Amino acid sequence: MPQKKISVLLSAPASEPKSVNSYEPLLTKQEVAARLRQTPQTIYSLCRRRCVNPLPSIKVGKTLLFRWSQIERWLSEQERTA
Repeated sequence: MPQKKISVLLSAPASEPKSVNSYEPLLTKQEVAARLRQTPQTIYSLCRRRCVNPLPSIKVGKTLLFRWSQIERWLSEQERTA
């Protein structure tokens, strides 16, 4: 009886998930308000889920944090064509 060769498949090591914004600093509500020249209360209101297109944010406990790249994308979506 001929012997069967058993091939062992070694799986490649799993690569770490790549995060696009992994090193982008997170901004507070006050920092975003200063950059957009709005009040922190306005920024909070824009994050509410009741809005048609809410401002993208990350909630950590009671704190809202933001990625500036997402805010820039959100702002470009808000532009109206003249």
